[in-house]
Amino acid sequence: MGVRLFFIADANSSFIPIGLEEYFIMPKTIDRVITRGKDIIVLLRERGSFIGYAEEKVYLEDMGYVEGIIRFNAKDKVIFIKKT
Repeated sequence: MGVRLFFIADANSSFIPIGLEEYFIMPKTIDRVITRGKDIIVLLRERGSFIGYAEEKVYLEDMGYVEGIIRFNAKDKVIFIKKT
């Protein structure tokens, strides 16, 4: 018998922030998501290994253009994403 964990994430844009990998309830680590035109700003409660999903290519400063499952070390509590 296996156990599965599901969570609900906002999928209203081409980038879906999931949260910090170190926590059981990853979305709880996100304080706020701000969308302004092509800019998405994710405000985290703390730094850590961030996971998100991009349905189409987005631009992240440290990674360039990426899509699909995105995992990186968030060195700051603010993540800037630009939709293409």
